[in-house]
Amino acid sequence: MSEEEKNDEPSFYESKHYFDLSEASNDVSKADGVKDTAGAVAKLAGKTLFNAGLLAGKTSFFVAKETIRNAPSIAARMAEQNLKQNGHKMTDEQRQKTEALVKENKDKKLF
Repeated sequence: MSEEEKNDEPSFYESKHYFDLSEASNDVSKADGVKDTAGAVAKLAGKTLFNAGLLAGKTSFFVAKETIRNAPSIAARMAEQNLKQNGHKMTDEQRQKTEALVKENKDKKLF
């Protein structure tokens, strides 16, 4: 991705899909009577919940994407830790294969 494309991307917290809560908040402030106030509060609560759900979804997607992207280096760190803890129990062949896996994948990313 070029620097120009990166600059065109909205930040993680920005989205055209989020509701503008200031308008709903103003509706609560301007509501007249119990019925109007209750409706405006419900509208504000609904928009807030939607925005929270959208952020949670974006966060989950981001975490999953980064986990998958870094899977080789995560596996290498786990193998390295296994070598430190259990290397003395491994055969020479197991130790060599594990060391090769660590060396090959230590800084590797899938995309």
